[in-house]
Amino acid sequence: MADDTTHIRLRLSDALMRRLEKAREKKRTTLTGEIISRLEQSFQREDQAELIKQVATAAVTATLDKLVIVPLHNNASAKAKGDKS
Repeated sequence: MADDTTHIRLRLSDALMRRLEKAREKKRTTLTGEIISRLEQSFQREDQAELIKQVATAAVTATLDKLVIVPLHNNASAKAKGDKS
């Protein structure tokens, strides 16, 4: 067995244990392998969600930086042009 592993005791509900057993049998892997695979997948989803958030934030920021704000109506410039509104 590899030296870089940690052994843990884990309490699971019977229902969760049955689901893990079914998944393990379907994939023809060990219970440990199934649990590790599912944990790794959950962290990958978190990592992907964080990356998507960072990319989206950067894209929005870059887009906003390029925008030019133009007032819809500016009383001062209209009066300077002789508009008596």
